[in-house]
Amino acid sequence: MAKAVLLHMAGGSILVVVPSTRQVDLSRFPGARLATPDEIVRVFGDCEYGAITPFGNLYGLPTYLDESFTQDTWITVEAGTHTDAVRLSAQDFARLAQCERGRFAI
Repeated sequence: MAKAVLLHMAGGSILVVVPSTRQVDLSRFPGARLATPDEIVRVFGDCEYGAITPFGNLYGLPTYLDESFTQDTWITVEAGTHTDAVRLSAQDFARLAQCERGRFAI
């Protein structure tokens, strides 16, 4: 399972996708903070309240994928609601979401 976390920075918002059992390493994004519920709703207004889709590129957001998801890993992510999910390979997800890969989780 993966979770998408919306971060807010002075220059705008970014999306970070990490394993659901881990946290985003905020030190990797200086000046970033977790987005507030109101900021989440403003960005993802077409999603169920509080749901975050991991496809940040569809919302003009730079998207970062943690390196713990190897190319051959299968991941499951929310699909805009709290009850719907999509399962796909990390390789396909990274390509479709136009992710930058790196070490982003602690």
